[in-house]
Amino acid sequence: APPPAAPSAPAQKIDHRLVDSIHQCRAIAEALNAKLLACYLVPRPPNLEGAAAQWRRHRRTFLRRAPLANAPGTKAGAVAEVVVAWNHCSYVARQLIRVAALMERCSHDAAAPIETSTTASLSFESTSVCSASAANTSAAEAMIRLGAIVKRTKAARTPGKQGLALIVGPLADRSTSDDRQRYVGGVVCEAMESEFEFEVRRDHTELALQYATKAIELHKIEHSQSLSSGEEPGSKEGKRSLARLHYLNGSILSALGRFTEAAEHFGNAASFAAGWPGLEAQILRARGKCLDRIKEASASHGDVCAADVKLLAILNANVASLLTSKEIEEAAAEAFSADPSLAVGAKSISWPVNDNASAPLEFVVTFPGLTHATSGDIVPAVVAVK
Repeated sequence: APPPAAPSAPAQKIDHRLVDSIHQCRAIAEALNAKLLACYLVPRPPNLEGAAAQWRRHRRTFLRRAPLANAPGTKAGAVAEVVVAWNHCSYVARQLIRVAALMERCSHDAAAPIETSTTASLSFESTSVCSASAANTSAAEAMIRLGAIVKRTKAARTPGKQGLALIVGPLADRSTSDDRQRYVGGVVCEAMESEFEFEVRRDHTELALQYATKAIELHKIEHSQSLSSGEEPGSKEGKRSLARLHYLNGSILSALGRFTEAAEHFGNAASFAAGWPGLEAQILRARGKCLDRIKEASASHGDVCAADVKLLAILNANVASLLTSKEIEEAAAEAFSADPSLAVGAKSISWPVNDNASAPLEFVVTFPGLTHATSGDIVPAVVAVK
């Protein structure tokens, strides 16, 4: 999911009792959700159907978007922000991390594996919702969104109450008021400011990488467990999940400037994404950009260069149909560019093949209007590619 929109200070004043009540409900819901999930997941065998239903309801109600309220003094239907964007992202990330740890500890405990007969009777949705690898993937994505909105909020913050409103929300003008009744779980402006400063100091990208890397490791464990329960190897769902996980890891590593490692993950993602043109196009696009950065930083191109990746993209009709005309032109220009190691004007095309593989295309070159030429002559040619 894309990061939240750029933060803006709330324009309307909202009753502080409403704000406190919403924060209190969110705090209670967070605690109850953790307890209910533990009740479903800790016993052996765990109740994955009940856990999936509870987690699905909680996410839909409390984590999908920040709460809104009717804005006083405006036309009917107008709403105002009750919980500021960074605080909602922090609330979501905190719960996703807690649930990921709970599912990792309880649902996939190697010391007490789930019985095969129990697993086979569960729906795919329940097992995927209660998957430790999926939970860690969601936690990694949440940390990325949180880091983005914290940076934007910090950049937009200004001195005074206008800047304070970006941090604590609608209660900025009452942050020092003594007539506000305090609620358990209500807003404490000083605590929110401290929490924001804590988030500013954290490296969210590094934290996201930790959860994304753990997700791949857990996926391998879950895959081995599913094979032991009778699932066919190389399932479509497993390949797509691995493609997404490697793509996520590659994206995070690129953001950290570790392009060599990122290119390796993008390569793995491309191998698992074969057959899904949309996903494959996105992966090849990211891998090409990553290899371009490696080429800029080092004279060594490695076994695979950006031109090879871009050539694969434009030779695949399904993938090429999803690229923009500008991307196709740039990819073709680089894929068919002159190789400086060859003679001036010579062109080279390379593609990864093994000893038994056939060429990915057939082509015929003809020279209209001419019957002969000598070496070095420039002559018109027609190339037909099938």
